[in-house]
Amino acid sequence: SGTKSKLQSLARAGGEMATFTDARSVGDITSAFEEIVLQMRVTQMTISGGGMSVAAGGDGDTPSRWPGDIQKGSHVRCIGQSYGAGGVSIGDVGVASSRDATSGLYRINFPAKDGWAGRGSSDVALDSVAERIRPGALVAVNSSVSSPRFGFGMYKQGMHGIVHEVKYDGIVMVQLGFNPEGLPTSDLWKSQLSELEVVDDGSFNFASHRPWPGHLQLGQAVRVPLGLGEPSTGWGSLKRGEVGYVRARQIIGGDIAYVCDFLSVDGWKGRAADLEVEAVATLVRPGKLVRIRKGITPRNGWGGVTASSVGTVVSVRYDGGLVFVRFPECDNWKGILTEVETLDRPHSERAEDSGAIKLPVSPTSVATATGGGPSTGRKFQDGDTVVIKGLLTEKGAPFNGKTGRVATYDEDTGRYQIQIVGGGQSVSLRESSLMVPARRYKNGTNVSLRGLTDTKHNGRVGTISDFDPSTGRYTVSCLPDKGLGLGLSQVKILPNNFYVLADAVELD
Repeated sequence: SGTKSKLQSLARAGGEMATFTDARSVGDITSAFEEIVLQMRVTQMTISGGGMSVAAGGDGDTPSRWPGDIQKGSHVRCIGQSYGAGGVSIGDVGVASSRDATSGLYRINFPAKDGWAGRGSSDVALDSVAERIRPGALVAVNSSVSSPRFGFGMYKQGMHGIVHEVKYDGIVMVQLGFNPEGLPTSDLWKSQLSELEVVDDGSFNFASHRPWPGHLQLGQAVRVPLGLGEPSTGWGSLKRGEVGYVRARQIIGGDIAYVCDFLSVDGWKGRAADLEVEAVATLVRPGKLVRIRKGITPRNGWGGVTASSVGTVVSVRYDGGLVFVRFPECDNWKGILTEVETLDRPHSERAEDSGAIKLPVSPTSVATATGGGPSTGRKFQDGDTVVIKGLLTEKGAPFNGKTGRVATYDEDTGRYQIQIVGGGQSVSLRESSLMVPARRYKNGTNVSLRGLTDTKHNGRVGTISDFDPSTGRYTVSCLPDKGLGLGLSQVKILPNNFYVLADAVELD
């Protein structure tokens, strides 16, 4: 009765804002509090030097979604300094905190400055690469970065890691699994958004990229095999059927053991025979297109989403216990790792109901399950821009001439999943119905340079002004950079040498 009375008092105090969650475990309680933090609309922040206080999220825009591409929490790049540098350099990447509905002025938190002020289009632009650097993403240091802000520390050339957290100001905490001496560690490595790039699952090969001896690799989704009576190390607090992530390797009693984070327990340790790779869950990363797995009833409800809905993964918690997806019907849907599947490896089409790959697994098998491995002869790769052609059916003909991006490829059917640019639709097509566009981006597209041999140009911001179809190179007119002593200049580069700072203007 005492508990009931306290709940009633809380309900009266909260009024319509009061909600209750049925939390039956520590993991449920953690998830509930994380959701509260993510949904808090007003965070009071003092803007240093500005002499005023801005409520992040309480900026007067109705509805809560801001006009344009940049939203609260978006990862944006500095492209101008109308109100002064304030310690922020052109090319730095930060996190959008608030927007003034009257003036359109954005407040951005950067590693070097909280509450930096800038205007849309002239000072800040959505960074499509940094947008994918969210918890759960596989990342590596960009090859153009010679001296990270916080040093290389535990990071060695060729390493990849899992994003554990992106802080409010664009500082990124990454789990690497090893320290510089090759010893297991639970420490997180510190970097920032502008220094990292996503290791795309479409080309990622667990068997050859930063391999550990044995079958399991850092960042794979795993679980205890359903047919195993008891793990050699015991269950502890781990629940049967839970899927989590491999965090590190250790030596226990002379044997190799793998440290894994699950919803019910962090740091659970098991030997290779105690674990199996959950190939479907391994592919669920920020930026991937997903849908609800067949036969699944989401633990937190459907939220307007249907079994046929396709959405984009925003982030995945380090233990797989919380996955945020942006669906057309629900902008902030949340579930757990085992409730969703990517379009390229649907759970319902796997030979086994578990969707897992049993150990032992050959390196080639692991690579194929994660999108790497031997070439299949496909013409287009994930992320390529294509133009649809030759569709004759009543439903297909309207897509002819439309531009899309390759989301995934199904080797079994030979079909590409194409996401229509600007339309929010997705279609499955054979290679014969696709062609390479003459050029991908129109003049006027804002880009940031990267990966150039002449490193002084890396990070510069410019605008596409021309395209040479014979070489596939774009002419980019770059803004002056007084800090480097560089004036207005032009460079001719390939598409892999620039980031698009906002949604590209594609040719129809």
